[in-house]
Amino acid sequence: MKRLKFIKAGDIILVAVLCAVLLVTVLLKGNNECKAVVYVDGKVYEELELYKNEYTLSVEGVVLYVDGKGGITVKEADCPDGLCKDMGRRSRAGGTIACVPNKVVVVLEKSNDRVDGVTG
Repeated sequence: MKRLKFIKAGDIILVAVLCAVLLVTVLLKGNNECKAVVYVDGKVYEELELYKNEYTLSVEGVVLYVDGKGGITVKEADCPDGLCKDMGRRSRAGGTIACVPNKVVVVLEKSNDRVDGVTG
């Protein structure tokens, strides 16, 4: 077999690593559409769709802003420290925003949660 002089073993390894990273990125990206579940004092208060419209929701002294592009932030809060406003925009499943003084927690979950299998 004729070997190409300009291709080295390091080049092949680099191409393989880049292909693996690309494959993992494509597989993990999938459908990232999320919904926000708002909890007040540990109980579900409301589920918010993040991709339809831009709107705000006021709950227990906290004003949540849904940008309609998959993200949610705390726009206003009447808590003394205001840390929840500094948490920034959340847009991925698993993301969380918490206003501890007002007992408000927002958890982002995949919109298409479904059971992949049953364990026993």
